Amino acid sequence: PHDPFVAPKKYFDMYPLEDCDPIELPEGYKPPYEHSLLPWSKEFDKFDDQDKREFLRSYYACTTFMDAQVGRLLDALEETGQLDNTLIVFFGDHGYHLGENKWWNKVTLYEQGTRAPFIISFGYGIYLIFEG
Repeated sequence: PHDPFVAPKKYFDMYPLEDCDPIELPEGYKPPYEHSLLPWSKEFDKFDDQDKREFLRSYYACTTFMDAQVGRLLDALEETGQLDNTLIVFFGDHGYHLGENKWWNKVTLYEQGTRAPFIISFGYGIYLIFEG
C-alpha cells in the first residue's frame, strides 16, 4: 500500500505509536547518489519522529488490512470449493521506503523502491505448462 493510507480504525489500533520506531540514520547521513533524488526529497527532512511514527503506523495498518482482505478471499474460495482450481497472482508495481536512505515513498531505484511483491499460488486442480 501507499498513501493515502486508508484502513478501518481497528487496524490502526493494532499498532500503538510508541511501538512504531522510525529507522535511525547516523548523524549527518547522506544517501548514496543523493544528488539524483528528486528535488523535493528534501521535503522529507521536515518530518519529526511523531510524523514518522504516524507514517509507519499507517503503512502497517494498511498492510495488515490488505492481508485480512486476501484472507477473506482465500476463505471464500475454500468455503465454495474453488480454492483447488483457482490461480492466484498477487503483485505490486513497486517497493516502498519507510525511512531508508532518508526517503518515505516510492520512485527510487534503491533496493527498497524496486523490491516489488510477486506471489503465485495455485491449487492441485491447476496445471501449468511452461514452454520455452
